[in-house]
Amino acid sequence: MDEIILLAEDESAVRKFLMAALKAHGYRVVEARDGADALEIGRKLQHIDLVLSDVVMPSMNGGKLATELKAIHPKAKFLFISGYTKDTVSMKDLGDGASFLQKPFTQTEILAKVREVLGTPATAG
Repeated sequence: MDEIILLAEDESAVRKFLMAALKAHGYRVVEARDGADALEIGRKLQHIDLVLSDVVMPSMNGGKLATELKAIHPKAKFLFISGYTKDTVSMKDLGDGASFLQKPFTQTEILAKVREVLGTPATAG
């Protein structure tokens, strides 16, 4: 795999868990500590396949981040995660075609959702 994932998550433990799981399965992961950090990093990256972002973060929420990054990386796909339920999160604020996975989730669940969003086949890992 050569997909580049920009990970925006303000909870350190969750970010570390996601980084380890994604890297162990061959993804190239760039981490950001919040939405503003992710936007700054995204402006510097030439290509992003997937933005994996928490919905609620300090400084900039996931919806605003998606709006800003889509202008820079129009082909990037978006997967949002949150401790809030999908019913509570306004999916329309996250943009057309956004995918969502509620916390807590297992490594297997997040990897399956990432593969689904990226449209890549499952691999043994």
